[in-house]
Amino acid sequence: MKKSFALLILLTLFAALAALCCCVDTHTHEAAYFPAAQPNCLSEGSSGYYYCAGCKKYFSDAACTREISKDQAVLPKNDDHDWGEWEQTSAPDCTHAGERVRACMRCGKSETQTLESKHTLVYHGGVQPTCTEAGHEPYLRCSVCGAMFTQTDRLPISQPPVLPAAHKPEPRAEIPSTCSQAGSRGHYACSSCGKLFDDIACTREVSAEELALPLEAHSFNDEHVCSLCLAPDHSYYTPGLEFGYVERKMSLTGLGEARGDIVVQPYHDGVPVTAVAALAASEAGAEHKLTSIVLPSSVTEIGDSAFSGCSALTEISLPNGLKSIGQSAFAGCGMTAIFLPESLETLGMSAFSGCALDEITLPGKVTSIPARLFENCVSLKKVTLPAAVQSVASTFILGCDTDELILSGSEKFRVESGCLMQNGAPNSVLIAGVNGAVIPNMVSEIKPYAFSGRTRISSLVIPATVTKIGEGAFSNCPALVGMSVEDGGFSYYMHGGCLIEADSMQANRQETLLFACHTGEAADLSASEHLASVAAYAFESAKVTEVILPDSIETIGEFAFKDCAAGGVIIGADIKNIGYHAFENCSLTISFNGTRETWDFRAGTFATGWNPEDLRIVCLK
Repeated sequence: MKKSFALLILLTLFAALAALCCCVDTHTHEAAYFPAAQPNCLSEGSSGYYYCAGCKKYFSDAACTREISKDQAVLPKNDDHDWGEWEQTSAPDCTHAGERVRACMRCGKSETQTLESKHTLVYHGGVQPTCTEAGHEPYLRCSVCGAMFTQTDRLPISQPPVLPAAHKPEPRAEIPSTCSQAGSRGHYACSSCGKLFDDIACTREVSAEELALPLEAHSFNDEHVCSLCLAPDHSYYTPGLEFGYVERKMSLTGLGEARGDIVVQPYHDGVPVTAVAALAASEAGAEHKLTSIVLPSSVTEIGDSAFSGCSALTEISLPNGLKSIGQSAFAGCGMTAIFLPESLETLGMSAFSGCALDEITLPGKVTSIPARLFENCVSLKKVTLPAAVQSVASTFILGCDTDELILSGSEKFRVESGCLMQNGAPNSVLIAGVNGAVIPNMVSEIKPYAFSGRTRISSLVIPATVTKIGEGAFSNCPALVGMSVEDGGFSYYMHGGCLIEADSMQANRQETLLFACHTGEAADLSASEHLASVAAYAFESAKVTEVILPDSIETIGEFAFKDCAAGGVIIGADIKNIGYHAFENCSLTISFNGTRETWDFRAGTFATGWNPEDLRIVCLK
């Protein structure tokens, strides 16, 4: 029994082993790889798998150990079309829909879309109403069918929304009057048309004249100016004067129709008048016979030629704040006296030239005395200079018949023996001299025109220390009949009644005739061996009967014989130049020690204006 059971078990084991051997798969997979790809309307996609065609199985790995289902491996087709551009087949309009079509670039499937009907709307801007014409709000209008719609919610309308015509009143408060500007009572003004009304309903129109309130009275102060508006009191100040801005300063620019005595106001249009402009009264003042003028305290400067040529102007009141007087500001005026305020700092060239002044005092702040300041003020007898003066032009009293110069306390200048001297070491410079002056010792230089115009100087002695004498130093001195040069000098000497400039230490020197004394006799210089030129103004107004120049003379300076009373002048054949207006106001005979041909040739090179038409030319050869 036991043996049978054991045999049965053994047979069963053999049978199981045989069955197991029959079930073992001996197939080798040959799988192809399908890379991952997205499905579309035309093709299936792939998750990225391996497929064995032999056993028709799907795997996720190359070793084919992880089998997957077909649904996991193969992705089914979908509706992912590759659509082309839309093409419109019919256009919509205001009443009909349109249509457009597109097709898939892969499968060719087409799709149709309906285009809704619509208006072609154009924006129309609004028109603001006026006081007399209505306006309208902005709206939209179809350019095809003409239908209109509101701008915001696009509701259909039959016409643009109307904005009614109406005034737009704005209240205006009452404006009180002042002394310079009229006020107005309260009213309403339309912001659109500008019309004025008495009521807010804009039914009662009024004019600006009807609304105007009368001016208040001026309140004039001690300066005759309104303390409220700065308007001048024209019962005191001269009306009609001309004012304007010159270099950003409110200035008197003209006299207008004013004549005679003038008082200038201190303000114009509320702005202080601080200047008298250049040429402000120069022409009109002469034409209108300006006789006197009072300038206000606000004026600080007087421009160039401001009153030039006002010969009738005999009185002028300058303000205490005045700081500068320009060039030729009072040239040719008729005043005999003028008070210059202490505030004055600057004087321009020729500021008082040609005036009728008797005497004058320059204030303490003036540090520079310009050229020709008092030129040809023939009545000017006395001049007082400030101690602070730092520079003085030698022509400041050119042409003046001055008797007295006063200066004290100056470190740079002094007055000695009637001469204004510039201090120096070891010698001094003579700036100007007056009638009766004596040239001090140790003078090294006499400035140009230093004594010009002094009519009562009768004699002068030139110190031996003088080494330089400027042009015209003794011109127009009709009483100067005697002049001598102190012994020991090397630069100057007297010959034939004339002052000769020469360096006597030089053998081949060239000498210049500087001045001819008014001797009433002939000036015979024929014996001078080195005389080469006649200086400017040398014989001006000279009282001589005849002038005999040596053959060595080559040059005659400008104005050399101006107003000369000589009957004739003998000139050598070597003359090369005759200066500008050399014989002005002369009626003399020139005797030329040469031929006519030589004279004609030389005369063509002479300066313009040497006035040969007034002369008689006699050629001696």
